[in-house]
Amino acid sequence: MYPFKELYTPTLSPVDVVLIYPPVSKPSEPPAGVARLKGALQAHGISSRIIDANLGGLEFLLSESFEPQNAAEAVALHRRYLNRRLIAVARRKNAFISLTDFALTGLSPHKSDDLLAAAEKPQLSPFYDYYAAELIPTIDHLAPKLIGVSIVYLSQALPAFALLGLLRRHFSGVKLVIGGGLVTSW
Repeated sequence: MYPFKELYTPTLSPVDVVLIYPPVSKPSEPPAGVARLKGALQAHGISSRIIDANLGGLEFLLSESFEPQNAAEAVALHRRYLNRRLIAVARRKNAFISLTDFALTGLSPHKSDDLLAAAEKPQLSPFYDYYAAELIPTIDHLAPKLIGVSIVYLSQALPAFALLGLLRRHFSGVKLVIGGGLVTSW
């Protein structure tokens, strides 16, 4: 995986394929599948770039302003730092987000209609601001011919479908492909 900050440098050059690993999964366990796919593409002379939108999206949410209401809340926040912070920020967005799980109020990753609803209304995703402000401009700069989204865990399904809906709107001429362990099991 590439470091999050590296993605947004002006020195990025166009590539043939962008591979995206969407939120939410453990950021300490980057997926081997997209790295292996990048290696296979490289071996065939196809330029590609991996974007760890999981790490990027979580960092984006954690960077939002959040002021504890009192000293007790501040202490509790520091004790459980990342998960507690994500949970608190996500609650304001009608979602549950931790470093290993994701749930969006009213939608289930088990229902195809809900996955399609997430794609139709990506603005309802807690990751929408990250997708719109950082991910879409980066992909636009890379000008890929194909965008692949790797969905490995059920916790990634709704954020990935919201991302796919947004990608379809912004890159209507670019081929979108989904894959990953969860997609294979479906």
